[in-house]
Amino acid sequence: MVRPTEEHLQCAQRVLRYVSGTKDRGRSDDDCDNLNNIHLAKNPFFHTRTKHIEVHYHFVREHVLSSEVELTYVLTDQ
Repeated sequence: MVRPTEEHLQCAQRVLRYVSGTKDRGRSDDDCDNLNNIHLAKNPFFHTRTKHIEVHYHFVREHVLSSEVELTYVLTDQ
C-alpha cells in the first residue's frame, strides 16, 4: 500500500476480472468450503498447508478439541 508497483496493479486487475467473470456462479462453493473448514478445525495436526493461518484463528480448534464446541455440517439452503 505504501509503494504499489505495476505488478501489484496487474494482480489487482486479475482478481477483479476473476470476480467479475464468476459473479453469475452464485455460492456453489460454500458447502465444500464450510465442510473443509470443519475438517480443519477438528484435525489437531498442524498441516504445512495451514501454517499461514495466524494463531488466533486456532481458537476454534482448541475449543473443538476440548469438546467445548461441536461443529456440525449444515447445507447452505438449510
